[in-house]
Amino acid sequence: AGRFFFQTRRPVFGLYFIYGPLVMREKEVDNIHFYTYFRPANASKSDAYIATAADILSFYAARFGAFPYEKMAIVDTPLPPFLGGVGPASLMMLQDEMVDHPKVPTFLLAHELAHQWFGNYVPIAIMHPGYSQWLSEGFATYADALYTEKLGGPAALAKHMEQYAQLYFQFLVSARQMPTVLNCPANSPFYRPLVYEKGALTLQALRKVMGDKKFFDLLRTWIVDFHDRPQSVEDFTTLAGKVDGSDLGWLFDEWLK
Repeated sequence: AGRFFFQTRRPVFGLYFIYGPLVMREKEVDNIHFYTYFRPANASKSDAYIATAADILSFYAARFGAFPYEKMAIVDTPLPPFLGGVGPASLMMLQDEMVDHPKVPTFLLAHELAHQWFGNYVPIAIMHPGYSQWLSEGFATYADALYTEKLGGPAALAKHMEQYAQLYFQFLVSARQMPTVLNCPANSPFYRPLVYEKGALTLQALRKVMGDKKFFDLLRTWIVDFHDRPQSVEDFTTLAGKVDGSDLGWLFDEWLK
């Protein structure tokens, strides 16, 4: 039996506990204190994971606003087979089979680290009628596409988005169109193509309509002005219209509804 005490500077959704025969390493990069907790066979990969995570967080900080937490822990742990990772506040759990690969799964890290902003710093109003994990998973999926663009330029982004489009259209072959604003369970066959892939395509469409300056102004404003208060899809679409200076309801009706 034991007691556990903690303090936090901002609200959290819940507590996550991981235990096992893990090797802890720590390193500070760009004023972020990184911790890795890897199984002994993977302990030597710590520096590579920290270097990749630090580069991703630096890029996101430039795009979305400063990293909102004082530390970042990366954990190698068993997860359900349909999950590559999970990204609670200041923590990234990675599927152990992914960490077993010789190379760092860069785009998995890019997705999960985006949740530090989308889903944690700006939480979702779960009880709101307009609730949708699009505000978390769709945004994180598009964020990893943005990191692809950072590494490989516009051509890499276009290829990345084409892959997402193919995944979504394969779903449409066997299913009718359904709204992204839909609270379906995470194990539903509809969940990923609607929320992740189509969710990212929605943001790409919004970016093309608004233009880069207004689009990234929108994301930064969303992060800075709406943090720590659960938000709905309506909150985001309303803000998008304000930043753009026009009614974007037609776009969101088409893509989300």
